[in-house]
Amino acid sequence: GKPQPAVSWSFQSLEDSEEQALMVTDFNLSLPAVTPDVEGFYTCEGSNRHGSAKSVVFVRGDANDPPKIPKPDEQILYVKPGAKVVLNCSCDLCQPLSEYIWTNGRLTFESSAYEVQGNVRVYLNVEQSRNAIQYRLTIDDFGPEDQGSYSCILSNAHGADSIVTEVRLMETPQ
Repeated sequence: GKPQPAVSWSFQSLEDSEEQALMVTDFNLSLPAVTPDVEGFYTCEGSNRHGSAKSVVFVRGDANDPPKIPKPDEQILYVKPGAKVVLNCSCDLCQPLSEYIWTNGRLTFESSAYEVQGNVRVYLNVEQSRNAIQYRLTIDDFGPEDQGSYSCILSNAHGADSIVTEVRLMETPQ
């Protein structure tokens, strides 16, 4: 408008009843990533000598896409007998997850934040600031019975992705 209006932005989260002023250098507010910590109400107010205007927008912090699990080039792992094996399954901007599973056909860990079955355990680490998760499977004292295909499946309201890692016992020279 003319004359150029004075513009201010504020933010109010769902948990906090107080609005916080946002520092914006021009008229535009941009969020680098939509994560749970940016969920809330954004208010833009502008005014000049002719009047004022106000606009409120609600931003959800949920994922808008299915999980995307990064996949390494090589998905076969050779392990020495007795070694500790750690398999990672992760995704960014994928929360909230509706299901997270590690399985090898013999063992299944379904939506368990922490669980132990024999020498195998899983642990879920959630990073709210990046709307990311890391679902880790650890095998202690790897032996012949632990060989096989380990699948991780992550799903949310928009779809699912999976990764399969083949874990084999390294042959020791005779």
